[in-house]
Amino acid sequence: MADGMTWGGSPTAPGWYAVVVDYGHLPFPGARRWDGGAWDDERGIKAFDGPHDTAEAALDWAMERCPED
Repeated sequence: MADGMTWGGSPTAPGWYAVVVDYGHLPFPGARRWDGGAWDDERGIKAFDGPHDTAEAALDWAMERCPED
């Protein structure tokens, strides 16, 4: 799942990120804006890629790489 994403860790530059979110159920793609604050598993973020120019671009990238199961 989610080929090309960084699993674990946190971003180093503010912006929009493609993410895999898991709240204890089936993981799903999403987009999250990061401004330098908390970035951890409590928010359900398991993997990320970016930054992307817009939320739409981040979400499109995540959806292309997260197969529907």
